[in-house]
Amino acid sequence: IPSVGLAMAMAFIMGRILERRELARALSTVSILLIAVLSSQTVVTSDVWLSERTLYSKMGQTVEGNPRAMANLGLEYARLGEMERAAEALETAVRLAPENLEYLYNLSVIYARLERWQEAERSMRRFLALDPACAEAHFNLGLACSRLNRFKAAAASYRKAVRIKPDYVKAHFNLGALYVKLGRYRAADRQLAVLEGLDPSAAGNLKGLMAMFMQRSAKRRSARGGDVVGPMEIVVP
Repeated sequence: IPSVGLAMAMAFIMGRILERRELARALSTVSILLIAVLSSQTVVTSDVWLSERTLYSKMGQTVEGNPRAMANLGLEYARLGEMERAAEALETAVRLAPENLEYLYNLSVIYARLERWQEAERSMRRFLALDPACAEAHFNLGLACSRLNRFKAAAASYRKAVRIKPDYVKAHFNLGALYVKLGRYRAADRQLAVLEGLDPSAAGNLKGLMAMFMQRSAKRRSARGGDVVGPMEIVVP
């Protein structure tokens, strides 16, 4: 059976996922959960604990009715790279506690990691219905909408993010890049002006992106005899 020391070692913070609040602020409680589960399993065979994957599978069977435990289990699955299982565990947590902001937020982040953008959008909208003042949530919603080619909705979400958090560099950059994509260079210029005061490096990146697209658009217009052609596709970071 894994030692208490191993249980404690498993409970560290997973890597940064998108733009977020402190993801799984209660993740440190996983060590307590593991200790409790392990101490209750006094009669087990040694082959049950051959791997972390097996350990967490058994834990899932033990704590399925506990939303906090399932949420922490989902984050541990994410740490192990088991994103589908992470989503399943967090879905259970949300089903058991549908208005828990932490569970909704983390589930949307996992969906985004899986590129399940429609589900990420739905989860983030549910979160924002309960906490509309979270700039990071509006940023993530904008990202999901952008991936779904819903650019008007994406721009609206980024604008809300920067209204809530005026010095939000990533949101200003994504909004500016989205305007470049749509050929709205004057609007992109306004974001560029803001970025120059916040982060000269990000401003330089946006300026370079604008120059590249304007040059390519000019070449395409020339090749088509002056027809106006929209900018090429880009992936908004």
